[in-house]
Amino acid sequence: MFLGRIQNYTCIIYKNNIFTFQNTENTEKSVPLPGSEVRARQGFQLHNCCFRFQMNNLSIVPLHNYPNYLMDCCHLINDEWKRSDTARLHSLQNSCDTLPTSLILIKDKKLIGHLKLSVIPSIKEACFVESVVIEKSLRGKGYGTILMRKAEDYCKSCLNIDTIYLSTKGQEQFYSKIGYTECPPISIYGSLATKTVSPQCKTENTNKTVMDFPPPPPPPLPINKDSAIKKTFMKKKL
Repeated sequence: MFLGRIQNYTCIIYKNNIFTFQNTENTEKSVPLPGSEVRARQGFQLHNCCFRFQMNNLSIVPLHNYPNYLMDCCHLINDEWKRSDTARLHSLQNSCDTLPTSLILIKDKKLIGHLKLSVIPSIKEACFVESVVIEKSLRGKGYGTILMRKAEDYCKSCLNIDTIYLSTKGQEQFYSKIGYTECPPISIYGSLATKTVSPQCKTENTNKTVMDFPPPPPPPLPINKDSAIKKTFMKKKL
């Protein structure tokens, strides 16, 4: 969950709905997660920029708070989707407390998973999940589900996001199991509106109508097996 403060203590660990706090003298105490009204009365504050989930030897944190994992994250993603290290690092370094945000999954101090939350300009209270990847040798062990669940917690409590969108090729069954359903395609690059152009137009100087047809399309590119697979868009209401 989220780091916060209560009186002179700072939250260092959240586990099983219990916050463990530590003060400047390294004295610890644990309290259950209170409701919003109780938090207000007790002076309890959750800080959006201090997200950290920890369970046994696993932790999920924002990449920008742990830049020492940048290169490991770059290699993990590029092992799945080829791209230059320079371009990948530039993208990862854009992670911030709002959006875009890269969340990383760490096991025994080793990075084993990543996902990115991106802005959807046309929908303020939604985000787009992309670049979801778990180290190949550890797939099928539930780590992807943990990473997605905690990303949803981050979206709800830290970003006030109520809907998550994503696209996938071949992982529809996995996302269906954790509550995602198919939806129409969505763009993360701008408005959903699509402009249509009429084949007729009028010249500026006359009332004469002329036909303006587009040029013939270029010949099709060679078919790539991976690109021929159509993406499935999915969403989940939080």
